[in-house]
Amino acid sequence: MLTLHNKYPNIKVHTEIIVTQEFIENVLEHKFNIAQFKTKYHTFVDYMEPNVYFYKNMQRCANNLDKFMPNKSDFIKFIIQEGIKSNNINLQTFLSNTLRSNTIIMPFNGIFKIKTNRRNSVEEDLFTKNEPDFKVKSGLKDSNIEMRKIVEEFLTIHGN
Repeated sequence: MLTLHNKYPNIKVHTEIIVTQEFIENVLEHKFNIAQFKTKYHTFVDYMEPNVYFYKNMQRCANNLDKFMPNKSDFIKFIIQEGIKSNNINLQTFLSNTLRSNTIIMPFNGIFKIKTNRRNSVEEDLFTKNEPDFKVKSGLKDSNIEMRKIVEEFLTIHGN
C-alpha cells in the first residue's frame, strides 16, 4: 500500500477489515493500532462483520476457527475503547454495508460466483440456495444479537 501511495499519492485507498476475535484482541492488547495503520498507509478503513458460510454446526465452526467469530464481551470492550474513548472508529459508519463494494466475487464449489446488488440483498441465497443444510452465520459466536445493533445501542446512549 505504501508503494501505491508513493507512486500515486492522489489515489484514495480503502481498506476493509473483518472484525474477528483475533483483530479485537490485537487492538485491545495494543498489538495493532487503528489510527497508526490509517496514517501509515494513507487509507480509509471500514469494517465488516465476520461471516461463516460452509458450516452446518456453529460449534464445529467455533472449534475450527477459534479466533474468527468474536465474543460479545470483547466486542463491547472494543467498541468502548475504539469508538467511545479514542474515536479511532466512527460508530456512525462502523459495520455499515453502504461503504462496501456492491459486487462480490467469491469461489463456491470450485467455481467463482458473482454477486451484484450486495447491499440490498441477503448474501445467504448466493452461497446456500443449493445447500439447504448450510446456513450463513454473521457476527458474534456467543450471541444472536447483530453486531451493528450493539453499536446502535451505544450511539443511542452516548449520542456519538
